[in-house]
Amino acid sequence: MRPARSLAAAVAALPLLGGCSVAKTPKQPTTVHESASIQRARQVFARIAPTLARNHKTFEGPTGAISGFGAGDAYPQIWLRDSSWIVDAAAAYYPREALTSWLDLHLANAEEGGRLRDWVAKGAADNFREWAPRVQQKDGISFDTNSNESDQEPSAALAHCRTERLLGPETGFDLDARRLRLNKLISALDALIRDRADPKTGLIWSGLTADWGDVSPLYPDQRAIYRDARTPRTISLYSNVMAYAALDCLSTLAGSKARQDELTAQSTRLRKRIRSAFWMEDRGFFRIRLALDAAPPGFSDDGERFALGGNALAALFGVADDAQAAAIFKTAERLRVAQNLDTISATLLPPYASGVFQHPTMREPFQYQNGGEWDWFGAALVLAEFERGFSESARVHLDQIASRILAAGPGLHEWYGQDGSPKGSSAYAAAAAAYYNVMVKGLLGVSRSSAGYRVVIRTGETLLPFTLELRAAGHRLVISQSVSGNVIEARVLGHGPIASLCSVIPEGRTPADLTAPDLAMPQTIQRLGADTIICADTSRAPQPLAVRFVLSSPPKPRN
Repeated sequence: MRPARSLAAAVAALPLLGGCSVAKTPKQPTTVHESASIQRARQVFARIAPTLARNHKTFEGPTGAISGFGAGDAYPQIWLRDSSWIVDAAAAYYPREALTSWLDLHLANAEEGGRLRDWVAKGAADNFREWAPRVQQKDGISFDTNSNESDQEPSAALAHCRTERLLGPETGFDLDARRLRLNKLISALDALIRDRADPKTGLIWSGLTADWGDVSPLYPDQRAIYRDARTPRTISLYSNVMAYAALDCLSTLAGSKARQDELTAQSTRLRKRIRSAFWMEDRGFFRIRLALDAAPPGFSDDGERFALGGNALAALFGVADDAQAAAIFKTAERLRVAQNLDTISATLLPPYASGVFQHPTMREPFQYQNGGEWDWFGAALVLAEFERGFSESARVHLDQIASRILAAGPGLHEWYGQDGSPKGSSAYAAAAAAYYNVMVKGLLGVSRSSAGYRVVIRTGETLLPFTLELRAAGHRLVISQSVSGNVIEARVLGHGPIASLCSVIPEGRTPADLTAPDLAMPQTIQRLGADTIICADTSRAPQPLAVRFVLSSPPKPRN
């Protein structure tokens, strides 16, 4: 395989595909530089691989060789919810085993009733007891569950779905193992619904925490991560959105049509229930929770509290309809400005008052899960903005996150304080993975289906060759774009079929007439949210690809 530098140089020199357009080359000089915002985005992107490397773990387990990732340099365990988000980034730099072996270890250490643990790790239980008092050990593997949460099973299901999508239709390796894994995941999700579905509403309950967090307000020590008889039950937005996303994705993979239809019906019912129970039309976002048991003091104003995690995932996974998603994006920006924050990554706005949570990590506002800035979920909201057609605001929010990361110094941190100061692990894998997703799936718009890769370049401006490694799939893509005058020139050089190549048209511009007889390659216009996207069907075009999109003449400046 040729080195990335050679690929990047080759893609920049490609001739344009004949038949895409016979428009004359514009007289204006082609812009050959990138904006400062894209340069900042690249700088942060370069930190992803080293961050994953610092967290990569390999060891021999009872199920065979294990390859996985710790959550951060302060967390040696392989956490399920973090690892689920890491799948896409891991597939870029590591072989297939890093996507599946750790998940199989989790499934092998499930509870007797089928529910899954929060984390697994190599080593004796005593190594982890200080932070996890209820840790257990079996066959040299330690494990524990932060039992306030109800997202373990959905996280595992989403990890599997992401792996299947990334590896593509030619994934023929170990078909029996894949089927067994899928069946175990469906059984685990059934166990969650059996144990934690509220009979009255049909929604999933969990222990009282802050949004997606795992710390209850009741204890000043590690008892706070476990649900007990004192912990109020609550129906949280986050847990139910995760359960919906898991049912929805598994419905596309389940073997029999009857099982697929059953899972589809379950996911459809759950989405309707979430919209009905949680959406607040007058406030423009989903409420954080519904109470099943009486909550302690400090939670009476929850209807006014914007929970980033649950709302970001509602927009990303399709629980929010188009109008709701647009309202969520608008609300996030409005609250960012009102709180004078650098990014939209604050987990709770407003955060809980001082002393509502007894645990020292959560006691004060804007600390840890109580309003700290977590790019894990801030980047997920920006990805939702990109994918739902709000690329202009997404680019602004992405640049704010990148600028704050760079200003804080080296590393990709677990979370950041209200003043932008870095907190927690300095090499946090979930933050790196979320940033990877917003760059690759958001800004570059790379997705994969049975037809091949789809690329939607959402920069709205020139993009110098950007190399994407896709090691687990055995592919590599080099994507670039130049914008000059009335022409967008998009280019892709890769290994693997490219079904379509698209570009978001710059703000204030319109496409030229696509009915012109000189357009031999089919081009279409899509309008999504606030975006206008022009696409070329490249499914039959030879690689490397170079497509020209012609815009109408820019408006003349006023005198």
